[in-house]
Amino acid sequence: MPGTTSQADWVYSGEPQTVQFSDDPTVEETQYLTFTVAAADAAVIGTVVGPDGEELNPWAVWIEVRNDMGQGNGRSLSGDGAFSVPVVKGNYNIWIHVDEQQYPVWSSPSLDPISVVDDEYNVGVIRLIEKTSFVEGVVARESDNQGVPGVFVHAWQNAGGWAGTVTGVDGSYSMAVISGTWEIGVEPPYTSTYVSGQPPRRIDVGDDETKSGIDFLLVEAAGTISGKLVDEEGLLLTTIDGWAYAAAGASPEPVAGSPVNRGSF
Repeated sequence: MPGTTSQADWVYSGEPQTVQFSDDPTVEETQYLTFTVAAADAAVIGTVVGPDGEELNPWAVWIEVRNDMGQGNGRSLSGDGAFSVPVVKGNYNIWIHVDEQQYPVWSSPSLDPISVVDDEYNVGVIRLIEKTSFVEGVVARESDNQGVPGVFVHAWQNAGGWAGTVTGVDGSYSMAVISGTWEIGVEPPYTSTYVSGQPPRRIDVGDDETKSGIDFLLVEAAGTISGKLVDEEGLLLTTIDGWAYAAAGASPEPVAGSPVNRGSF
């Protein structure tokens, strides 16, 4: 993942494994699973630069080389902008993730799938592209249509594109994107009293186009759900951190969430 110092030279190509434990809380069980990995026998290499050949911060760019099953590897750039991603020979897609805080108007170009049959596949120099299109709107609360500041607005594409921004003091936002089809959603801060009352919106954006009026309404929460994680004896699990979220009915989309801190949320 981005920012990690671990550089795996192997690939796991198997399926997830299932483990089952007894329902009896008095039974102590330990089960062992074996995952067999394959040593990488090839590498996808190349270089990433800015639109005009600018040298990039190596930790602001992450390269993913994965097949349609999600199997593969990832790497950050080296100091000179080059990368070498170890893989097992096969067919892959390439995605380039760019840190938007450092490069807010630069993005990865669309990259064609590749077939790695030799020990090395050189994709050459990949130039990031300028985001020349924009998505604009306002995030407001439903009760009085007043703009809400500090709300995270995010956009994603099925092909791997991503963009994000935060609403200003008046609830408005402007987010730079490349052309294409985008899913736009909002995420209120977990410390706020708002929940997202609308599903993500799908829009098409053309080259050099500004798509305005992509607005969202937030619902003011009617209450708060608090809870804690305990063991079979009812003792608080203070060593557990994580994330709790609430969804409406059978919907998989969370409407609110909060971190689990030392077993409580």
